[in-house]
Amino acid sequence: MQETGGTRHPEPSKLGGTGGGQALVIPRAIRRNVFGNMPRRALATAKARKDVFVGKSEGGTGGFWRRLADGALQPLAVFVPSAKYKPRLGFQARTAKVVRATLAPAFREQLAKAIATARR
Repeated sequence: MQETGGTRHPEPSKLGGTGGGQALVIPRAIRRNVFGNMPRRALATAKARKDVFVGKSEGGTGGFWRRLADGALQPLAVFVPSAKYKPRLGFQARTAKVVRATLAPAFREQLAKAIATARR
């Protein structure tokens, strides 16, 4: 997904059942690890707090919400049906460029070596 970009959809449940993967959970104001992902128990820990609930906001967006002291809602993680990703890494283009630049000379060199050392 990071190489080519595209749209990510929820995966079906790996545990069986009828849940077809209804939404992706996208972190907003929740702590992330060095890789940009939510830690394993982050949502369970957040849900255990008294000021956090799972539901929909006034705007109809579902997710994990924290009610602040002034009564406002802060989205911790929101539910979305799909997520769009931009291409980021570019490994395929770089690999193709390196192969075009080095394959032919290396092949010629090794072929010449094989012919020179071949038994007759």
